[in-house]
Amino acid sequence: MKLQLINLWILAVSGFCLIAQEKDEKLSDPIDVTDEKAIEAAVGKSVMIKGKVRSSDSSPQTADIRIWFSDSLFRLFIKSDVFDSKENWRIDESIGKDVFVRGKIVKNGGFTQIELKDPKQWGENKSDVIAANPKTNNPGKEGKQTYEPVSPGAILPIKPGTREFNPVVTEASVKVVLGMHATEVPKMVISEVRAELIESEESGPMQATFESKPKLNTKPMVSVMTYLPRKHFAQGWPVNQNVHFVIDEIQADSAPPNFAAAFLIECIMRGIQVPDNLVIFGGMDGAGKINYKIDSKRSPGTLGEAIKLTAQAAQAQGVDPDEGKPKPQFSTPSALGKKAPLAKDSFYFITGEVSDSILDDLILDNDMMSINSTQVISCLNLDEAVNFARDIAQGDGFGKSLNDLSAAQKVMRERSVRMLSNAQVWSRVVAAGRATPKNKTAFAYARMKTRKVSKTYSLDKCLAHLDQQIIAARGNALDKFNDREMRKYVRDLADKMKDIQGKIHPKAVPVLSTAQIYLKEISDLASEKRDAKDNAAQISERAQKDYDAAKKAYDDSKAAALATP
Repeated sequence: MKLQLINLWILAVSGFCLIAQEKDEKLSDPIDVTDEKAIEAAVGKSVMIKGKVRSSDSSPQTADIRIWFSDSLFRLFIKSDVFDSKENWRIDESIGKDVFVRGKIVKNGGFTQIELKDPKQWGENKSDVIAANPKTNNPGKEGKQTYEPVSPGAILPIKPGTREFNPVVTEASVKVVLGMHATEVPKMVISEVRAELIESEESGPMQATFESKPKLNTKPMVSVMTYLPRKHFAQGWPVNQNVHFVIDEIQADSAPPNFAAAFLIECIMRGIQVPDNLVIFGGMDGAGKINYKIDSKRSPGTLGEAIKLTAQAAQAQGVDPDEGKPKPQFSTPSALGKKAPLAKDSFYFITGEVSDSILDDLILDNDMMSINSTQVISCLNLDEAVNFARDIAQGDGFGKSLNDLSAAQKVMRERSVRMLSNAQVWSRVVAAGRATPKNKTAFAYARMKTRKVSKTYSLDKCLAHLDQQIIAARGNALDKFNDREMRKYVRDLADKMKDIQGKIHPKAVPVLSTAQIYLKEISDLASEKRDAKDNAAQISERAQKDYDAAKKAYDDSKAAALATP
């Protein structure tokens, strides 16, 4: 019996060794760089590749080294500081020769590449090639462990958990509203954040890397990569993997979308497929709480404007139902006064806490397109947002009422909001409101039907509207205008200020007065600067004092309006 056990043990060990040997041999099989399908399939993995070196050059902007292969767009990439810090890269002597390279294949812009961190990663002999930065960390050992970031932009979280993590979903994306500041007046755009889980060459806890143009300031993302590891530590924070983010449409000074990043990580870890018609807006603090006012210091944009932008995106997804058909003499008008393109589905707009006044602003503007094309979901924290995304995707829980209301909204887009009087439409509005008080759109419909919509704009909308005109005046080079151009420009801005006058919030009335005075002083000071420049003189002390006083009065009136209960 003992002999049999020994034999079985030997057989098992031999089998294990054979399997391991076969696995190693398989992993060591190099991929030819001309095999585009194999290269594409290996993105995110650590592999060995082979190919003939065609040429090398350096980036004119960064001085980074690029090595190119014959009959392939694949390349090797060496950061300039890494290249300068080490010797014997043997680039010139490798031109025209077949080489082997070991490393992780990644996407960088429009290129597929391996980034070299050590000269020993490549060579003419396969046996001489080693992996970059061999694993030196041993999670689980006693004592304090240190983990090196995977890339220069990586964020280092706490140590990993102990349970192996095997995700069902390895990539996800979500639409997000971001503030843009490249123009005179800051605006918002619909962007997209994509996340992909990839294997790491380094041991240690999962980290985050970010890819954007221009390069993103990752400091605000710290809240994501500190809160989530703490939240999931007991279950096991992923190890030996990275989550890589690609962020489109971002300005250098835009607030990074940390809420979107946290949202995508959660969806990946929970195996949730993010719906295509879901948009999120806002930031997240270190406790997972959502706050939609992510960029109030630099952008006068309001939550209402973000909802409008989302509605426009929803409309762009649809088509005009009468496109290509003979135009009838009469058509059923929508609440907008004309037949609008029909979105296939409503867009679900998930953000932080939303007051009723935000949607009342849209109703007061008769912006039924925004009301009928979006469902605004108010969430306190990350967990609530992710749960709503799951229910929407699965069509159960709260998701059923949301999807049913979406169908009712399509009817109202086709016919008009007057369809609220239809029993079937109204029943879906009621069901959505009863399912969750978080559905702010359902309650907005209820206020419309019961005529309980506010008679004035929200204070936020009024202040943001006035700020937009002031920012436009200050951001434009008025000192380059002649007197006639100056008068017309300022008059147009003053007229825009008065757009809210008929429905202005009572607290904003004194702010409107100070804004009008401030606008006049902005133009007067600009005229003084122009004349002083033409005459090689200094602007008058009186003009500067009048400007400073008007600015202070405007700022003080806004502060008083916000402080009043």
